[in-house]
Order: sequence, then structure tokens, then C-alpha cells
Amino acid sequence: MFKGFSIFILLFIHLIYSQGIDLSEDWKTNSEFSLSNELESVIATEISTLPNTLGFIVIHKGEIVSENYYNSNESSAINVWSVTKSFISTLVGQAVDMGMLYDPDSTASYFFPDFDISFLDTVTMHNILSMSSGYTDPFIPEDPFTFFFDPSQWWALNSTETLLSMDHGDPGTFFYNNSACHLNSHALYYGSGMTPSDFSDLYLFPYLG
Repeated sequence: MFKGFSIFILLFIHLIYSQGIDLSEDWKTNSEFSLSNELESVIATEISTLPNTLGFIVIHKGEIVSENYYNSNESSAINVWSVTKSFISTLVGQAVDMGMLYDPDSTASYFFPDFDISFLDTVTMHNILSMSSGYTDPFIPEDPFTFFFDPSQWWALNSTETLLSMDHGDPGTFFYNNSACHLNSHALYYGSGMTPSDFSDLYLFPYLG
């Protein structure tokens, strides 16, 4: 599954948004970071040896304190797998902060009040965000070609009710899950009245450059 997977990690030791940083501007580099030697030592021994890692960036107080690339460079075009989950969870977090959505620890029934599904009183949005909802992926056929050429198998094209009615176990255990992830998009839409595309074009991407 993870063959060819590339990892770019931005480690925000301090919350950058609280410092009013515009991510569309060029990043500043701090070459006088007090823990630079210790940090580079850890990266050299613990990070650079990880398989399929192409780059690792550490940001402290809005400034780059370490930037390393392995068999790549800062201008390399790299496929970041499953990036949808990262962006959607970011949008959900923004909507929560803006008062458009309930606290993620609330049960899913608050996010989807129009659906009379008993499981929604058990699972939380936090469970769905962290892939510990208990939901399983029912839409993957035995023949992978069927998945790619039959739109009815695509998670993004299933209705909210279909996704909420998926087979499930008890919430709380991590299970890599694509279809449940799309529920985050549906929750964002019901809470904000905007699609993830419209929401991100207004509140996220203009600030990322």
C-alpha cells in the first residue's frame, strides 16, 4: 500500500495560526535555533533512515529550523497520498473554530440530525476524523478494475445516508478507512452550507499560497 509513498512533515511546535502567520509568504529560516545540533542528530538517526521519506521540515515559531531532502529537492513534484484526509480534517477544524460545527467530541447525531440511525448516538465526529469510527469500507470489489471503472463504487458519489448506514463495529479502534472519511465532507456541508471546495477556496487555500 505504501510503496512509493513520500512523506513531508511540517512539525508545528507552536500553533502558527495563533501568531498571525501568512502561509502564502516565503518561509523564513532560523539558522540560530538553540537546539539545532540536537535536532539534526535526531533527524539523521531517526528520520533519514525511514523508508520512502523524501523530505522533512521542522518549523518553530513560524520559522524553518531544519529542512532536509533525501533523493529529492524542494522543487520536486511529489505525490502525497491520501492528502484529501488531511485537508478535509483541517477544514472541519476551521469550521469548528468558526462556530459552524459542534465540538468533534459530540456524537455524529448532532452533525447529521436528519438521519434516524441509532449508531450515530454512539460514534463521535472525533472517531470519524481519526479513522476509529468502526465503519468499514464496503465499496471495494474483488476486481480492482471494477472499482475504477464503475462510478457506483466510488466513495465520493455515495449519498450521506448510504455512508452513515455502512456496516460497522464498535468505535474506538483505528481502521484505515476511505469511505468514512467522506462523512467529514458531508458534515462540513451540512454545518456550513458550503462544499469543501467552496469552503477551502474561501477560508484555507488563499492563505497557503
